[in-house]
Amino acid sequence: MRRARVSWISAGAVILVLWTLLPLYWLFFLALTPPIALLRDPTPLVPFPPTGANIAWLLTPGNGQAAFVRAGFANSLLIASLVTILTLAVATPAAYAVSFSRFRGAAIVHGAVLASRVYPPVALAVPFFWIYARFELLGTRHGLITAYLGTTVPLAIWLLIGVFAGLSPSVLASARVDGNTPWQVFWRVALPLARPGIMVAGIVSFVGCWNEFALAQFLTAGSSAQTFPVAVAPLLSGLPNEMAAALLVGLSPAVALVIACRGFLGSLMRISPG
Repeated sequence: MRRARVSWISAGAVILVLWTLLPLYWLFFLALTPPIALLRDPTPLVPFPPTGANIAWLLTPGNGQAAFVRAGFANSLLIASLVTILTLAVATPAAYAVSFSRFRGAAIVHGAVLASRVYPPVALAVPFFWIYARFELLGTRHGLITAYLGTTVPLAIWLLIGVFAGLSPSVLASARVDGNTPWQVFWRVALPLARPGIMVAGIVSFVGCWNEFALAQFLTAGSSAQTFPVAVAPLLSGLPNEMAAALLVGLSPAVALVIACRGFLGSLMRISPG
C-alpha cells in the first residue's frame, strides 16, 4: 500500500514537471525552427534541422523591429536593476526596524505592508496613467521605476520581516553588550546573517520587474522607454518564431542572476572544515 502511494506521488510529480517544462520546450522549439516548418502537416515536434536564423534576426543591425526589441531589452535590464537596488536599500532597514524596533505605529506599518499585497498591481494602472499624464511622466524610465517601487518595496519588506524575525535575539543582544550601536548591530551582525534572505528578495524584485507587462504597457508603450515584454508583444501575430527567439534571449538575465545567487548562497551555507 505504501509502495503504491509513493508510486502515485512520483507519477504526479513527473506529470507536474513535464507540464511546467512544456511551454519552455515549445519556446526552444519555435526559436530553433524555420518558419516554413510550421506549415508542415503534421507539425514536427523536434526542430530538425535546427536553425539560428531567428536569433540572428534579433541581432541584425538595421532591422527596425529587432532594434525595438533590443532597446526594450536594454530598458528592462536598466529599470529592473535600478528598481532592485533601490528596493533593497529601502526595504532592508525598514523590515529590520519593523521586526526589532518598538515604536508607536509599528503594527500599523506592518498591516499597511500586508494590505498593499491585497490588490493586483495592474489595479494601479489607470491612476498612474492619469497622474503621469498630468505631470508629463508618461514614456519615461524614471516614471516606470517609481511605479515599480510602489509594488516591489512592500513585497520586499514583507519577505524580509520574516527573515529578520528569524534571527536569534541573543546574538543581537550580545552585539549590543559588546558596545555596538543599534546601527552597528544592523550593519555588522543582522545584515550578514540575513544576506541569503535579502538576495531572495532581490531576485523576486528583479524577476518581477523584468516580467511585468501591464504597467509598462500603460506607461511606456510606443515610447523610447518601453520595456522588453512590451517590445516583444507585437511579434506574436506576424513573427512567432522571432518572438520565441527574443523571449529565449530574454530569459538570460534572470537565469544568470539565479545561477550567480545560487552559487553565492551555496558558499554562504558551506561549512568550512575545522
